[in-house]
Amino acid sequence: MNSFTNTDELLANARLIAAAPDLLQALDGAMDSLSFAIEEMTVREIVPFGDIELMKNRLHKARAAIAKAKGEPQ
Repeated sequence: MNSFTNTDELLANARLIAAAPDLLQALDGAMDSLSFAIEEMTVREIVPFGDIELMKNRLHKARAAIAKAKGEPQ
């Protein structure tokens, strides 16, 4: 790996680290909205059950990623 690529990668990592708190806060808020939407769709039977289960699985994975980022048990 040459130093130019290494510098680009370091800068990209620094930007990601700097944005991490905002990304975490945004994801955390989005999870609350998504959870509410999934419950509404379940109650109203708007979306097929298999799709609801897929959404719940993705929600669970996102919550696990949030917990990992916060150093909480998953």
